[in-house]
Amino acid sequence: MLIGVISPFLLQTAENPQGVPGEAFEGIKGAIAKDLHAYFDAFFVDFYNTDVLAPERIGDAVLRASFQVAAGPSACATYACFETWMTDFRGDLPKLGVPTLVIRGEAEGILAFASTAARLRDEHLIADLEVVPIPEGRTRPTRRC
Repeated sequence: MLIGVISPFLLQTAENPQGVPGEAFEGIKGAIAKDLHAYFDAFFVDFYNTDVLAPERIGDAVLRASFQVAAGPSACATYACFETWMTDFRGDLPKLGVPTLVIRGEAEGILAFASTAARLRDEHLIADLEVVPIPEGRTRPTRRC
């Protein structure tokens, strides 16, 4: 099961025109290098879709807790993390030999459904695949049950 999956390949290239332009990734890395903590403040607003979910389903305590976890690793590690977003997994995904379930919200605040889970489905990269889109949904938990 893959929840909130990023793959298969996000970076826009000549052979991957539907990807995200490299400037977006450079902007992220620039924001991290300029002010890591300000970047986290902005990131979690989008990550939790606070424009829609706050304060009823996402409160300040969730944002503070997420900020504390994110601020734990070194700035260098955080900066380097975003390089992994540009990894091309398209050659590896067909090697999955087990039934695979992908769940992803269609209203994600960071990476669009069309750029992620829909591509797994539409490009037939995993032989035994079921993609379950969550209409108007975000796959990140918004409260504990």
